Amino acid sequence: MISYFNSGYLIRYPVAFIIASLVWIPSFVSHDIYFEPNSVFSLLNVDIEWFRGQSHMLIWVSFLLTLISALAINQILREYDLVNMHNTASLVVFVLFTSAIPLFTSVNSFVIINVLLILFMQGILKLSVVENPVSALFNASFYLGIASLFYIPMVYLLPFIWIAVLINRHTDLRNFLVSFAGLLLPFLLIFAIFYWDDTAIEKGKQLIEMMRDLNFSIKLNMLTYFEISLLLFLLLIIVISFLILIGKMGEKSNYTRKNLTVLFYYLFSTLFIFLLFSDHPDHLLIFSLPAAFIVTITVYTVNKSRFINILFWLLFMGIILNQYYRLLNVTENLFK
Repeated sequence: MISYFNSGYLIRYPVAFIIASLVWIPSFVSHDIYFEPNSVFSLLNVDIEWFRGQSHMLIWVSFLLTLISALAINQILREYDLVNMHNTASLVVFVLFTSAIPLFTSVNSFVIINVLLILFMQGILKLSVVENPVSALFNASFYLGIASLFYIPMVYLLPFIWIAVLINRHTDLRNFLVSFAGLLLPFLLIFAIFYWDDTAIEKGKQLIEMMRDLNFSIKLNMLTYFEISLLLFLLLIIVISFLILIGKMGEKSNYTRKNLTVLFYYLFSTLFIFLLFSDHPDHLLIFSLPAAFIVTITVYTVNKSRFINILFWLLFMGIILNQYYRLLNVTENLFK
């Protein structure tokens, strides 16, 4: 299945769109809304009920943002020579990874966060091709700062930026300070609003509590056994892809090895954030970007892809079965 997208004929794009539509159709009929409590926006006077009333429109916005994200990932992989110019596998990989369970295909802040993290990673990967990284670092950390407004623990990706700086040997102290300034700027703008409302100290204490609020257990009772099995199957695909790429590192150019190493550290950094701060299944969506990068590169790298094709056929059939089984249950309850 997935090897079909290792070429860039125009027909691949509508096929990828059809696959995305198939896995999202149940969410258009019956959709959920999840508001992230660990966010700066939860401290603002936001009319949540208004958003609930716009859920039909917002689910379409989420779908379109997912498609745009898939196209952006595809472009980044091509731009930094991680796949060839005709590869379109990331379109399907990202859509499937962000649609594995019905909770993912909902109105949630992580759809927006992933868009911001794509812009963030574009700046990080640019470090391997620029001599003066100040502009790239500031832009990347600024996008990370905005993403952190939607989910506070994302600020802990700052050390990952510094690791990427060290890997690309831009060790000037100015680069570390610029990255910190870019991350801080969105928070300064928000605190200007809090200061205007005379709530800066109170809201600041609440933000610090959010950053210290450790959660070591995801709410598995929100998932069915089949959904847990699907997520474990996704994990298996990611682990296999990671091991394959580790084995193929010696065949890559020095430029590609740098970028792959950065992507590996990005995967481990998001794993760290998830294990320490996440307690809701939607938080797993922060893995979708690094996973899509790594799995797509693996699909492009391996010569004999029959085994990977079988894995993706099983994944696709499992997602379709799970999404439409949930839809049938909802429809049955409506007509009782």
